[in-house]
Amino acid sequence: MVRSIVCRCWPLILVFWCLSSESWAQFDELASSKQVPQASSQQELDEYIEILDADTPLSKVQTIQAFLQHYPASNFQAIVYQFLMLAYKELGDSRGLIDSAEKALKVQPDNLNTLLTLADVLPNGVSGNSPEDRRRLAQAEHCARRVFEGIEQIKLPRTMPRQRWEVLSREMESTAYEALGHVASKRGEWREAVAQFEKAVKQTPNPRGRQFYRLGVAYMLAGSDQSALAALHQAVELGPDEIRQMASAVLKRIDAARNPVESGVRNGARRSVP
Repeated sequence: MVRSIVCRCWPLILVFWCLSSESWAQFDELASSKQVPQASSQQELDEYIEILDADTPLSKVQTIQAFLQHYPASNFQAIVYQFLMLAYKELGDSRGLIDSAEKALKVQPDNLNTLLTLADVLPNGVSGNSPEDRRRLAQAEHCARRVFEGIEQIKLPRTMPRQRWEVLSREMESTAYEALGHVASKRGEWREAVAQFEKAVKQTPNPRGRQFYRLGVAYMLAGSDQSALAALHQAVELGPDEIRQMASAVLKRIDAARNPVESGVRNGARRSVP
C-alpha cells in the first residue's frame, strides 16, 4: 500500500524536494494520471524507493547509477535523471549535473525543472568567446525561454491551490529572467543584462541576494553607479555570506573609483599600521 502511494505521488515528492534546493519542478506531469510512471516489477519499485531513501548526495548518485544499469528503459527514467541532476548539484559537480540534465531532457524535453537548472548552470563555465562558449550560452538562453512557454501551457492539477501555483510560477519566471541576464552578462551585453536582472528581482516572491548582486554588477558595468550601489547594498542585506563578501568587495571598488584620494589615504593608513 505504501509503495503504491509513493509511486502515485512521486511528482509531488519532487516538487517539494526540489523547492528546498532552490529548484523548481515539472508541473505538467501532475496534470494527468496517465503520465504517472509505473514500475515493471516489485524489484524495480523497491530499487526506486531506495533512491528516495538515500540520505546523502553521493549515496543518491550511486543508487541511481545502479538503478539505471538494472533498468535502462525504466518508466522512472525521467524522474531518476532529475534526482541525479540535483544530487550532482549538491556535490558541486557541474559536468555530472549538465550530463544528467541533458539526458533528462532527451526523455522529457519540456521538463521545467531540468530546463531551469540547465539555464542557470550552463553560463557558469563560460569565460571567453570560443565556439563552445557560444554554444553553451545559446543553449542556456534557449532553455530559459522555453520555461516561459512551458508555464503558459501547463495544466494544473486539482490538488494544486491557485495561490500556491502563482508563487511557484513567479519563482520560476524570476529564475529564468536571471538566467537570461547571466547569459547577456557573459556576452558583455550589460544593458540587456540589467533589463533581465531587473525583471528577475521584480518577479521573485522571495528576494535573493545573488540576483541583486548580479544586478548591481551589471549596473556598474553599464555605467549606473547609483543604481549599482542600491542593488549591492540590498545584496549585502540579503546574503548569504558568500554574496555579502562579493557585494562588499564591489562596493569598495566603486567607492575607490569615486573617491580615489580618500581611498588612497585610507589604504596608506592601513599599510602604516604595524
